[in-house]
Amino acid sequence: MITKWILRLCAIEGLLFISLLSIAFRNDHTGRAIIGMTWGIILFWVVLAGGLMYRYQAALTAAIHRIPASPRVQFVLVATVLALLEEVVTTAMSNLGPLFGVDRGEVMVTASTNYFEVVFGHSVIIFVPMFIVWSWLMSRYDIRPSLALLLFGITGTLAETVSFGPQMLLGMGFWVFVYGLMIYLPAIAFRRETVQQRRLRFFTPVTVILPLLASVPVALVVLILRS
Repeated sequence: MITKWILRLCAIEGLLFISLLSIAFRNDHTGRAIIGMTWGIILFWVVLAGGLMYRYQAALTAAIHRIPASPRVQFVLVATVLALLEEVVTTAMSNLGPLFGVDRGEVMVTASTNYFEVVFGHSVIIFVPMFIVWSWLMSRYDIRPSLALLLFGITGTLAETVSFGPQMLLGMGFWVFVYGLMIYLPAIAFRRETVQQRRLRFFTPVTVILPLLASVPVALVVLILRS
């Protein structure tokens, strides 16, 4: 129950924060563009995609269980696909600059307007080790999907903070859902297919920190290749 209340508070905080930014940047054309793109992410990824995952979770879970692989592999595959879909939304927003009153590429909410550069050089390739860690956590603990969403959302918030600075913490409610939804559906599917013995009821540091640590080697390789 406490997890659901925290998620509700995150939703309120995220919407309030973006709304305040919308007011603050109403007279700044680049600021308005960034906020407009952010609202697009909320609409298409958090509300639409998240709503579809919640509404059709039974059918989607059945489809996941038909993947000819172990539950841990299924988890990583589906989480990766969802991360790729999330970046479709964010990259699309970055390419819609003219719709928000700026030139294409002038303002972006991703590292590039090139989708493949984003996923292979910045984001999804670094997320995969995190998903592998989470597949292990799900095999070791009985973790409710809502708690998995919250915990991975916290990990994502920390990743944004490390990358772009402490100001990212102000948008925690937004980042929790952007990242958390990547593993929400696979967590549902994994939990329904396996019987766990030890229930993880709430926060433990390992669930937040270990995925970040696992991503460090890949992130370093990506940085070296980019340079």
